Amino acid sequence: MASATAPESPANETVETHIRELHKKLRITDAQKSQWDSLAQVMRENAQKMKDLEKQRAADAKSMTAVDVVKSYADVIEAHEEGVKKFIPAFEDLYNSLSDSQKKIADSLFRSRARSEAKKEVSKAS
Repeated sequence: MASATAPESPANETVETHIRELHKKLRITDAQKSQWDSLAQVMRENAQKMKDLEKQRAADAKSMTAVDVVKSYADVIEAHEEGVKKFIPAFEDLYNSLSDSQKKIADSLFRSRARSEAKKEVSKAS
C-alpha cells in the first residue's frame, strides 16, 4: 500500500489531493487531528479497494463473459457500499468534533456535491 506522502498512481494522487483539499476547506485543527487521521485512512483504504477492483477488471477484460462483467460490476457496487459504511462513522466522529463554522462548511461542501451528482443523474436520464 502506498504511503500518504508518496502516491504511486493517479488514483492515489487523486485521493491524496482530495484529502488535502478537504483538510484545508474544513480548516482542521490540531485538536481534530485524531478524527481527521482516521477519516483520511478510511478514504485511502476505500480508494485502494476501488483501484484493486479496477486493476482486476482491466486484467480480466478481454476474457470476461457478459455474466462476468455484470458480476464484476456488482463487486464494484458492493465495494462502494462497504466504503460508505466505513466512511460514515469516521466522518461522523470528525463532524462531531467540528466547530459550528466548520460544520457549516462541511454541510455546504457535501450538499453541493449531492446536488452536482443529482444533476449528472438527471442529465444521464434525459
